[in-house]
Amino acid sequence: MMWRVIPSRTDDPETSHLGEKDVAMRATSQKMLLLSVYSQYGPMSSENAAKAAGLSMRSCFWKRCSELCLDMGYLEDTGKTEPGDAGSARIVYRITDTGRSAVRRNT
Repeated sequence: MMWRVIPSRTDDPETSHLGEKDVAMRATSQKMLLLSVYSQYGPMSSENAAKAAGLSMRSCFWKRCSELCLDMGYLEDTGKTEPGDAGSARIVYRITDTGRSAVRRNT
């Protein structure tokens, strides 16, 4: 499965177009780091996965996990939640067989 990157819109500012490739590369890197954490440690929230992967809490780690789940089928929602640091509920994800295959292909 190919990494899906949503391109900037034609009416987006010039900076969006200039940074599109750079952001796509970072998003892919974050996705693989997160996916590797789920492969190694099992089900957890996106916040805990980001911490385990060494990602900044200011990054869009929750967006990457959502993409891994909804767009790619590499993660799935367990139906459980756990509180994040701010107290809000966070979805607990687990890696799918497709996700495990992606990790094996990319390691």
